[in-house]
Amino acid sequence: MSQTRSSEPSHDPLKASKLFALPEKPADLFVLLMRLGLLVYLVASVSLALHSAFSTRTRWFSFPERLSRNVSRFTETRPTNISHILFGLAGAAHTWCERSRYSEL
Repeated sequence: MSQTRSSEPSHDPLKASKLFALPEKPADLFVLLMRLGLLVYLVASVSLALHSAFSTRTRWFSFPERLSRNVSRFTETRPTNISHILFGLAGAAHTWCERSRYSEL
């Protein structure tokens, strides 16, 4: 049995592949984008889960345990004098009429 081979290729080499063709309908394009988004989401989720499972790091971010900040300059207090009291009483201008009698010595 002899088989004759056709000299024509089985597919047209100049014709674009359907793999990269965009759908013509907007609904089909939406479905394609949703599928691609779902695929990216699944790959990222699996990658993060595998990285978390097999990672030896105890912390995600390398922040120091304790910030070494000198807070002693903020805790210095001076004795309270009359100007502090007047400042507190005069804090709200709309209530000064009611509170002005407290500042009279």
